[in-house]
Amino acid sequence: MLTATYSIVAMETEQTRACTILDVTRAGIAALWGNLQNEDPRRIETVLLGLARFDWYCHQRKVEKYVIPAVRGSSHEIDAIVGDLDSLSSVGIDFLERAVEQGRLMFDRRTSHLIDLCGAMEAYCDCLQQRLRKEEEELLPLVWRMLSVEDWFRLAAQFLDDKRDARPWPPTAVLP
Repeated sequence: MLTATYSIVAMETEQTRACTILDVTRAGIAALWGNLQNEDPRRIETVLLGLARFDWYCHQRKVEKYVIPAVRGSSHEIDAIVGDLDSLSSVGIDFLERAVEQGRLMFDRRTSHLIDLCGAMEAYCDCLQQRLRKEEEELLPLVWRMLSVEDWFRLAAQFLDDKRDARPWPPTAVLP
């Protein structure tokens, strides 16, 4: 059962880090809202890049890379939760793409684009926050009950191998 405990702690640590990153990102978006008329395009690009990196980080988490694929198709309850998570991710990506497009338009210095940009970034954050909450409150407790000791051992081995593997680099730019 030690491997299950290790796996849960590893996932909880990533979950906490993702929530912290999301909170910091939301604070940056709130600062943009507070200064719509005088916003520096470099700061907007920094916030957008932060969102793109956060999205990259979310897709590198153990829950997405190993746990969801391991339990997908194992029960109707799991599949319903995973379907909701996939839907939230898809909607979130749509908002992130919209935010990047609005950021490109923002370089025209039109405030209406900044309003749309901030709205899209907030909507992206809302989707990711809902996804993280659903993972934590619904998926992970169900997975904890459902997986055998052998399943947890396989997941823990994948988690340890993941630390040794080289990951692709996060985005370095989102605007031209």
